[in-house]
Amino acid sequence: MLDGLVQTIEKLRARIREHRATIGDYEARTRASLIDPLLCALGWEVGDPVQVMVEKVVGEGGQLGDTKGRPDYALLGAMRKPVLFIEAKRLGVAREPIEQVVGYVTTENIRSDYKVSFCAWTNGDVWKVFDISKQKVVVDVQVSRHEPANCAFQLLGLWRPSLVDGSLRSPVNLITKEQTEPSAHDDHGVSEPRESAGAGTLASFDASWMPLTIAFPGEPAQRLGKQKDLITAVANYLARVGLLTTDNGVLKSGPKAYIVNSEPKHPTGKAFRAQVKLENGLYLETHNSFAGSVRYALRLLEHYGDPGLAARVRLGR
Repeated sequence: MLDGLVQTIEKLRARIREHRATIGDYEARTRASLIDPLLCALGWEVGDPVQVMVEKVVGEGGQLGDTKGRPDYALLGAMRKPVLFIEAKRLGVAREPIEQVVGYVTTENIRSDYKVSFCAWTNGDVWKVFDISKQKVVVDVQVSRHEPANCAFQLLGLWRPSLVDGSLRSPVNLITKEQTEPSAHDDHGVSEPRESAGAGTLASFDASWMPLTIAFPGEPAQRLGKQKDLITAVANYLARVGLLTTDNGVLKSGPKAYIVNSEPKHPTGKAFRAQVKLENGLYLETHNSFAGSVRYALRLLEHYGDPGLAARVRLGR
């Protein structure tokens, strides 16, 4: 699912860049070209009234007709009750309609036993989600500016299975329910080790013990057999989510050595001593001490990811 979402975001980035002039002045074009495809990638079928109600009248049946409104999208959860209202604007609009979208929720909640917790606005590029109960912004991304994988991690808070029961309260905390259970068995038919009380994050790891599993955001845990498996897993994860690519895949550990390169050679021409070919065809040098592997894994995450990514990578004994 994550790969598909990243691919959709990449397409939308290109669409915004190439067709801003023709899309920007029209809300209908913005919705069809930018908003609907992203909602679809997040599991919401806009044309299905069981999942999404377009231009739902809020406050139906109430006495104060002048406070009614029609949010462009009402994402529906259990019993077809709205869990999130979205106000759509044309791509050319930058002003945030905060009062308008919050007003939809307030009106609905006053007149309904079923309370809506979230609302959002988007112009197809900016996506901003508000948690009404906590009175704060919980998702704030810009498709054209932020890295596709980083956008995807935040926007996963709008994934339909996460919202469908209306119980989620912090959609920006994408890793709170990450899977740390291995999917099945290893090649020898032995159950993978589960995370124990000794588990931690890569950001706080001191390299004093060898972890048995590593789990990346939104992915199940995988087994680590050798010390080089940790840095290899990190590099392959960055490649898998589109952060480490053949276009940017050169990173030095020093003036005479690469961590990752397009060919298994250091700047001096010396071959990698323990090369690993990554999933995207780049080469990783893994001839390091375990502490060095941890240090370079953190550097990979910092260089290609974001400052908080290492804190979302779980290690298990």
